[in-house]
Amino acid sequence: MASERRLRVFFDSSALIAGIASPGGAAGLLLLSAESGVIETVISRQVLVECDRNISAKLPSCLGRFREFIKALNPILEPDPEADAISHWLDVLPAKDTPIAAAAESSVADILVTNDARHFATDAFMGKTQFKVLSPGDALDHLRQWISG
Repeated sequence: MASERRLRVFFDSSALIAGIASPGGAAGLLLLSAESGVIETVISRQVLVECDRNISAKLPSCLGRFREFIKALNPILEPDPEADAISHWLDVLPAKDTPIAAAAESSVADILVTNDARHFATDAFMGKTQFKVLSPGDALDHLRQWISG
């Protein structure tokens, strides 16, 4: 591994839900990496609540697995960002994505993993951040490169 430091990955709700619903997909493999300690996992309280709500409504058979996974993983839980941190992103992101960007930035994440990466794929956004925004598949490729050095 190129560094002893683990890759710090902030998961948004879309990536977490995809990983729980489809353990063999890219998001699921990232969660397996998180579970095995290869990556350092960060989520915000908002992500946790949103996942629980959406899984309860749309994938109730996965709710127990999700709660067990979160309990076993014990991710770093980033507090929900303050209004001023959220407003920093309002000029470059849709309002619904600003709390996620603010929490990822506050957590000093290397990567924000989301199935909505296209929302963040603007020059204006990329010019304001130090972290990468990647789809689960691209994040898995990035993790492979990170590990191989």
